[in-house]
Amino acid sequence: MFRNMKLGARIASGFGVVLFLIGLTAAIGYWGLRRNVDAAKQMVLGDVATASAVLKMECKVNQLGSEESELALKVGDSSEQRALLRTWEDTLKEYNALLSEYKRLADDDSDYEAIKKMESNVEQYSQGLRQVASKALANGFATPQAADEAMTAFDPQLKILFDTADETSERYRKKITELDDEIDAQAGETEVLMLVTFVAALALGFIVSATISRGITNPVTALASLADRVAQGDLTVTVRKDDRGDEIGVLQGAFAAMVAGLRSMATNLREGVTNLTSNTAQIASTAKETSAAASEQASTVAEVTTTIEEVGQTSKSAAERAQEVLAAAESAAQAGQRGIEAVDGSSQMMQTITERVERVASKILELSERNAKIGEIVETVNDLAE
Repeated sequence: MFRNMKLGARIASGFGVVLFLIGLTAAIGYWGLRRNVDAAKQMVLGDVATASAVLKMECKVNQLGSEESELALKVGDSSEQRALLRTWEDTLKEYNALLSEYKRLADDDSDYEAIKKMESNVEQYSQGLRQVASKALANGFATPQAADEAMTAFDPQLKILFDTADETSERYRKKITELDDEIDAQAGETEVLMLVTFVAALALGFIVSATISRGITNPVTALASLADRVAQGDLTVTVRKDDRGDEIGVLQGAFAAMVAGLRSMATNLREGVTNLTSNTAQIASTAKETSAAASEQASTVAEVTTTIEEVGQTSKSAAERAQEVLAAAESAAQAGQRGIEAVDGSSQMMQTITERVERVASKILELSERNAKIGEIVETVNDLAE
């Protein structure tokens, strides 16, 4: 259900479910409270008010009977009788006012029947008692007993008024008790319903939150574990890509692409290292060959140098010998000039000189040839060095 939902939408959905459950619990609480309030209002504004009016009517009936007895006892005292009669009339008016209130509050057939009975009997009682009171004011009774006997003739109506009020008040007392029990029962039902709803909301909220949490934390934890393995150099990991369209799916795809890229880079690096190793071996071999050639060239150069030194030494010796020969020739020339006269006598000496000159000339030719060879060798060495 949540696989293709974005993380923000998923969290918002979970929060919406929690809000819905809180609203449902509040609605159930309000509904139960409303029921209790309506029942309490009915009890207070209806049944209690009716019962209160009926109880007051019952008290007024007792008060009428008491005033009636006092009126009988005041036979012969007109002023007292008139005062008592006015009091009785006021009490009767209060009773009728309470009867009107009861009539206004009545809501069932029992009330209407009781009201009808009360209206009929209070009318009979009030008319009869007024007649007796008028006769008493006119001194129509010789004794209080006679007046009391005349008034007691209407006691059945007064008793009916009292009994009817008493029955009605008892009926409303039971009704109020039942309504109170109903309110308690409704409150208990509301509490149980709210508790069940609250527990269900907690369970559902836990399930939704756990589902959303697992859908986020499990794949993230798995990716973190794979990331640790990759950080340790393990590129053989396999990234599981779930078929989901949220940010976790995007992250899995990006991680898989990263691992594939690292794996390709590692392969390319290994190939590069292999090529580098091969090239290094070739370079080392070439360097070894070059070193050997350089050693040979160095040996050749050393030999050439030695030869040049030897040639130089030989040239130096030849030059010295040439100097000696030149000196000898000069000396010979001088001697020839001085001893031209003795040439004839020194043929053997001249022969010797001639031989020596020939040998020097031969040496000089050999040196010239060696110098030519040395020049060729030097050029060869220079070419090898270049």
